[in-house]
Amino acid sequence: MSELYSFFQPSTAPGREGQAPAPAAPAATTQAAEGAPPPRASGGFGDWLMPMAMVVPMIVFMLWMQRSNSKKQQQLESSLKVGDKVILRDGIIGKLVDLGARAKVEIAPGVNITILRAGIDRVDTGDAKPAADKKVDDKKGESTSSEEKKA
Repeated sequence: MSELYSFFQPSTAPGREGQAPAPAAPAATTQAAEGAPPPRASGGFGDWLMPMAMVVPMIVFMLWMQRSNSKKQQQLESSLKVGDKVILRDGIIGKLVDLGARAKVEIAPGVNITILRAGIDRVDTGDAKPAADKKVDDKKGESTSSEEKKA
């Protein structure tokens, strides 16, 4: 290791190789080194243990998430059938018209688009009405909307 540092040290001018005095070691460092424990040998497994302990769990987690997502996508693709109302990954809602390697989705009457099967995010089950709009009256057993109560 000291060979590497000697490469970066200034050298004497050409023709004056023998005249440069050797640099003296400071006295404070030699006294501190006597009472200090010997330096640990660098290299080996210990230097890589901490970075590997941080990187390996992240890689395992990413692979696990990718496997989980691909299983869900395969399960979705196998359950699709023509006529299903689907939501695409970019938020477009339409009805499946044709299903093959690529799918045709009708997004408006007479407007069909061709997409990859992987572009289907989920099957649309329809929007349920929020619970705040309709409340069931316990005494009468009939539903009343919030608009009817205002009138």
